[in-house]
Amino acid sequence: MKKKSRSKSKDEPNLVWINKPSINDKNKSNAFKIGVNTWTMFNEDFNLTIREICHILKCERKWVLNNIKDNVKHIFLNNDFRLFLNNLDKYNHLNIYNPGNYLKDYYYFSRKDFFKWLNDNTKITRQTIQINIENYSKSTNKLRKLKENYFNKEKEIIEDGANAKKLAALKLQFELEIYSLVNDIGKHLLENIVILTKRDASVIDVTNQEELPNEFTTIKILKEDKSLELLYRKLYFHGSLKYTIADSLVRYDTDYTERGLNTTSHIITVPYEVYLSLI
Repeated sequence: MKKKSRSKSKDEPNLVWINKPSINDKNKSNAFKIGVNTWTMFNEDFNLTIREICHILKCERKWVLNNIKDNVKHIFLNNDFRLFLNNLDKYNHLNIYNPGNYLKDYYYFSRKDFFKWLNDNTKITRQTIQINIENYSKSTNKLRKLKENYFNKEKEIIEDGANAKKLAALKLQFELEIYSLVNDIGKHLLENIVILTKRDASVIDVTNQEELPNEFTTIKILKEDKSLELLYRKLYFHGSLKYTIADSLVRYDTDYTERGLNTTSHIITVPYEVYLSLI
């Protein structure tokens, strides 16, 4: 059964209209010219499919149709016109962007306009930031030596049976000694280390300071078989950026832990609001 060709209205938002081929008074058709012009549009920009957008945003097709279709420039190719374009390419090799492949979709979006829309409609926020406290130390060597001794003593206690009181006392002593080795800013940062179980730091808009990630991910993907609570603690601990697209789609950076600092240094996590008050 032949597929029913979909039709479109010229006044639809952000639809770039392609005129139907016609025959002039000399009985000549402009179909070839329109076909070549359409292939040029495809090759230069209008080649982003709904499936690709779904992959980029990790979202459903319905979300794209509801939130992007009317807001991003696109062309619409019905069955008959698409068949004509594919036949035109077969004999003239006009598909430069994706040679050897047929057009299969109805909608083809402008890549330039899509990424512009994505930048304009993504709010980036954060609650925390990781800080290398060594940058505020009066003696980096002393601080590193202190940290090394702490881990050695902690290991000994654990090997002897992991006495909880001894471990707690050792940690308290370690924190007090670190406090004595940093300047006033370092002391203020140490006094404001976040508590991962609370996650109550203020949400700060950093849209103008940060860029979009190379690849988005979702809570569902990050979670896998882990506890959702532990995942949120990890995101909080690493100072992860949160991307809210079109006020509805929440995404994260696949490399959110890579934004963290070198773990060989003495890293602490503080509210981003506290960090901003010090710079």
